[in-house]
This record gives sequence, C-alpha cells and structure tokens, in this order.
Amino acid sequence: ALVQDAAYASLLVSTRRNLHERLALALERSEDAEPLALARHFSEAGAHERAADLYLAAGRRSLGSSALPEAIGALELGLREAETIAPSTERDRTELDLRVALGTARMANFGWAHLEPAFPLAKSFGDRDALGSILWGLWVHYQTRTNFPRAHEWLAELETVARENPETDLPLVYDMSAGCQYFWEADYPRALGHTDHLKTLYDPGRHSRITTLTNHDPLVFAQHWAGSLTEWITGNPERSVERLDEAVSLARKVGHPFNLVFALTAGATSLIYLDQADRLLELCDEAANVATEEALGPFSEHVNVMQWRGAAHIQRGEFAVGHPLAKQGNDFWTMAGGRICTAMFRGWIVLGLQGLGRIDEASALNADNISHCQNTGDIYMEPECIRLRGELALQAGNPDLATAEASYREAIAIAQTHGARSWELRAAMSLARLLHSRDRRADAVACLEPVLSRFTEGLETEDLRQAGSLLAELA
Repeated sequence: ALVQDAAYASLLVSTRRNLHERLALALERSEDAEPLALARHFSEAGAHERAADLYLAAGRRSLGSSALPEAIGALELGLREAETIAPSTERDRTELDLRVALGTARMANFGWAHLEPAFPLAKSFGDRDALGSILWGLWVHYQTRTNFPRAHEWLAELETVARENPETDLPLVYDMSAGCQYFWEADYPRALGHTDHLKTLYDPGRHSRITTLTNHDPLVFAQHWAGSLTEWITGNPERSVERLDEAVSLARKVGHPFNLVFALTAGATSLIYLDQADRLLELCDEAANVATEEALGPFSEHVNVMQWRGAAHIQRGEFAVGHPLAKQGNDFWTMAGGRICTAMFRGWIVLGLQGLGRIDEASALNADNISHCQNTGDIYMEPECIRLRGELALQAGNPDLATAEASYREAIAIAQTHGARSWELRAAMSLARLLHSRDRRADAVACLEPVLSRFTEGLETEDLRQAGSLLAELA
C-alpha cells in the first residue's frame, strides 16, 4: 500500500509539473507574456534556471518603473530559485545579477541593503557595474549605522577598484561616497574636494546611468552633503544655494523618482539653516507627490518627506505641527537601524520640544545627541548641539549661566577646529547676547566681530543679518 501511495504521489507530482510546463510554454508564445507568471509556472515545473531568469527580468522591469515592493518580491523569489540550481558559472552569474538588482531595490525602498555575499561574485566576473553598485551598497550599509571603521574599509576597496578602472564609472561612485563620508567627519576640505573632482569628470549623457545602480545620480548626490550643506557650514551661504539649485535642477532632468525625492528633501537641508522654510515645504510637497505617484515606499515617505517637512515647520515656529512629524520620521529611521545624521534629526526634535516649552525633555535629548557625536565620529553637528546645551541651560527652571557660557565657548572652539564658520557664528552670537546681558559689552563685541568679519557673501541671510544687528546694538 505504501509503495502504491508513493507511486501515486510521484505520478501526481509529475503530472503537475508537466501541466505547468505546458502552460508556461503556451504563455511564452503569446505576445504579452508576463515574466512573473511565466516564472511561477517554470518554477512549479522544476525548471529553476528558467524561473530564476524570469524572476530577474520581472524584478528589473518593476525596478525600472520604481515599483519597489514588486521588484523586491520578484527578486527574492529569484534568489530562492537560484539556491536550488546546481553550482556552475551560469548559476553564479544569475545570483550576482539578482543580488545587485535586489540591493538597488531595497536601498530605495528602505534605505540600504547588505550586499556582502555578492562582492566575491562580482570580483570573480570582473563586473564593473556590479562592483560599483555592491561597494556603494556596502559602504552605505556601514556608514548608515555609523560603523565608520568598516565603512572606511569598503571605501578603501572602492577607491582601489576605481583606480584600477579609471575609464569606468567607478571613480564617480568613489567620489560621491568619499565626499559624503568626510562630510560626516567634518573634514570639509576633503568633502568638497571629492565633489569638485567628480564635477570635472561628470558627463550627464554618460554618467546619469549610475542612478540605476545606486539610486542616486552621482553629481546630484555629491552636491547634497558634500556640497550645499558643506558650503553653508563653512560660511558660504550663496554657494550653498547655488549647489542646491544645481542638484535639484539636474535631479528633475534625470527623472529617477527616488533620486528626485532625495534631492528635494535631504538635498535641500541647507534651506533649514538659511531660514528658507517656505521653499523647503514647497519642495517637500513636490517630493510627497512623486513618492505617492511612484509608490516609492516607507523610506521616501517617512524618512525623507516626513522629517524634512517637520523640520521646516519647526523652523517656521509651528512647533505643534513640526515636532510630531520630525519625531515620527526619526522613529521610523531609528527603528530601521539608521544612526547617521542622528544628531541633526533629533536636533530638530530638540528645537520642537524647546518651542513647546518642554525644556527638560529637550535637554535630555540634546545630551544624547552630544554623546552620539562624540562616540560615533558623526560630528558635523557637534558645535551646534553644544551651543544648544547652553541655550537650554538658560531656559531651565534654574538658569545656569556658567554652563551656558562654557557651552558657547566650547562650541566656538570646536567649530574653529572643524572650520565651521556658520556654527561658530551662531555660537558667537549666543555668547555675545549672554555677555551683553551681564554688562560685558566689550567682551561681547570681541567675540562676535572677528567671526562676522570673515564672511564675504550671503550678508542678507538670516544669521548674518542677526549678527550684524546685534553688533550694531553692542556698538
């Protein structure tokens, strides 16, 4: 009886496979064959090589139209098929293509992906496009978690392959990565150096294709952190806006939805510090429309649009609106494992709490931000966080003037070490106001005037107008 049952079961399996194979072959002959449906039938028929190829085709098609959840689903099914195929060069090639496409889809949908298993495959095939995508993804994976030692290891690997292949796109992928890494570490000359070097290499007709491998046009991305925001921090507000405008304009021309949403939000960060919140909200509206129309998923909707919209409302003094948005966006970012930019994201939350009068909560969160900077190497916000410690000390139930003055002076010193003139100016203004309130007018002038005199552009921007007015009042 058992033998008969086993034979019957085997017959059923064989019949089912034959049926699926016949269906697949019939569908394949039709003009509008759907790769995903074909893949499922070939998988059921036991034709795993063909199924894996079709899942790859379906995933790439969905990725090309920014249908990210669909792309991820198809590519994950493709990897499952590849795992059942006997070892061979062809199987390895299929696995590599699936992993690279899946990594690109996951990075756009949820922020990053872990591509380490694909790296040895890409090296064995000498696939330069795959190497660029994989090494970018590995660097993103570790820098996003502020594991800077590992991020630098992969950055060094990327630099090596870029030097070995100077005629390829790899040097641009390296520059866009390295510039951003050095920005986090407040090494602004190196950050701008990589951005400007990339700009000399960039050909829009040739290099915008990198967007399909990394989700970012290299010049658009380079002009974000290691461009516009670096220029503002180092005291060049007009150049900051020029780089921002260039990046947004190029992102619209390239047309890649995720790249555009990123440019309209993260790429426009300097507008918060330039007191151009109204413009940032307009860009967030545009980004939200793109994210919704293209169904880009949680990263674009929550991390990008929600956080930057919250920050803009906070900058406008609309704390009851902005604080929940900034907090919800940051909660999603943290839940997903994001650690980079923590001091900036939570710094907006601190300002929201401050505006709502919740000073003790703001002080506690700001202390966490300072610890983040000091413990991770993600230090570009450190001077501003320490300045905020002084501001909050003055607003506590028992104002602490000594802590405030010490914090302002420490913020100035760190900003000077970083070459961060805009952070230095803000801290100098805070210190000058405190000294003026204590009838130390000469000391106030002495701390503010030298900083303000080093600015040669953007004199009509908000911080510089405030500094000029304060200096005139002191005089």
